[in-house]
Amino acid sequence: MASPKRKRQRVNRAGKSAVTPNAPSRLIEKPFILRLSDLIYEDLRAKRHGLSWITNDIALSILLGDHLIGAVEAVISNIREADHHLACFLTDQTALDKLTNRHNRSAVAQGESVSPIGPPTPERERLLLDRDCSVAGFFRAIGSVVDNLATVVAITAALPIEVVERFTWPNLKRAFEATTASGAGRLQQILFELGIDTTIRSSGPPGWLEWAVEMRNMLVHRPRRIWTSTLAYTPDLSGKYGSMKSDLLLPTEPSLTTIEVMRDAANFPGSLLTEPAQNTMEGILASVQLLTEAVCAYAGTLIQLRVGDPGLLTQPLEQWREKSVLPRRGEHRFGGFGGHAEPIDSARALQTNESLLMRMQSAAVLDAQDRARWTDWLAASESSRPTRAQRRASRKLARVQSESVEQ
Repeated sequence: MASPKRKRQRVNRAGKSAVTPNAPSRLIEKPFILRLSDLIYEDLRAKRHGLSWITNDIALSILLGDHLIGAVEAVISNIREADHHLACFLTDQTALDKLTNRHNRSAVAQGESVSPIGPPTPERERLLLDRDCSVAGFFRAIGSVVDNLATVVAITAALPIEVVERFTWPNLKRAFEATTASGAGRLQQILFELGIDTTIRSSGPPGWLEWAVEMRNMLVHRPRRIWTSTLAYTPDLSGKYGSMKSDLLLPTEPSLTTIEVMRDAANFPGSLLTEPAQNTMEGILASVQLLTEAVCAYAGTLIQLRVGDPGLLTQPLEQWREKSVLPRRGEHRFGGFGGHAEPIDSARALQTNESLLMRMQSAAVLDAQDRARWTDWLAASESSRPTRAQRRASRKLARVQSESVEQ
């Protein structure tokens, strides 16, 4: 039997709760990311093969064009997922408090002692697991948002860095520093970088973005930090028993281990934020949406400039896999654990998804005649890729030229 749908709950800045069923993400009311998506789709539809503003390599234009629209759509879906995880977290936190209070009222009625954390029952363990899964899912989604935003920036600003396999937000600064662009194109890169830095500073408290990324890294890649909850008791009018409310507190420095923090802070409370996790998570989500809108606004403007002047910036060939345009495949390709599902009707699937059909047409992968063209495109792209030594020499020359201009 299908499980009942959870109501989605938000807590506003005043700390009051508001519950609405299946509330959509606030992102869909923001214009710039949707405008950017439309702008890229229109360009892919008109160009036929790739993006009109990446003209130095057909294979690169096709691959990066689809990667770019995929990154924009990933930003949208991950913000929605973060919003969903936040709503689930609030629901689980409320359910935990209700369980504790229900148990304690029953204990008082029977003359038993109350428990500040509730009964050690399977229901409580399940709610704790759900709550922690919601926290992990929220920060995983937030990390995916900013990493995909970094991809949007790198492609639209033509930064010399690989964007397919291991590209993340912290790599952006290094990519801006390594650029070899000059003239009007370099000016647009500088304006883009300054705009991002200004937005980060104005959209949240100092260090909010680094903290969110490190929180994701800790939850996904490292042993989890110890966290705990504060307890607030409100007595009822009879004086027998009121209600208990708990608030989860998140770590102040998720990049450090628990022992490192305890060693330096000298006390466990000093290693935790003093605000409820729901405040932190709502603030992070709001700040990320502000950053998203700014990045998409700058990216849309730069794309329009590049459409009008494709020579404004030259797309670095190393953006699509640094060593070779061709993917590395393992010796053993995973085929599943067994069992058979219904076969997919490719033609029907594409008919029901207009945007996917357009992407496949733009990428020339729908029929054998189109796919055959990839042989020449890939060969041309591979032969024109600079060696690592050539890339280093080019960047060194660009730095020297930049320094001479500054002097």
